Amino acid sequence: MGGHRPKKLSGAWRSWLLVRCRGGDFTRRSLVVELAERGLKVDYRLVWEFVHAEGLSHKKRR
Repeated sequence: MGGHRPKKLSGAWRSWLLVRCRGGDFTRRSLVVELAERGLKVDYRLVWEFVHAEGLSHKKRR
């Protein structure tokens, strides 16, 4: 019951995701797909929480 559950987006995954987000435009859904292609299954909400916590913009440029 309960207990601490480590975050999936930590360590090397966090580093890769930070570089990816700062490297160009992205959508949260596209990040979910890219992570799945790399072998990490995450959901939309987890990516949203990561982007929000890191203060990264997820808006596309027009």
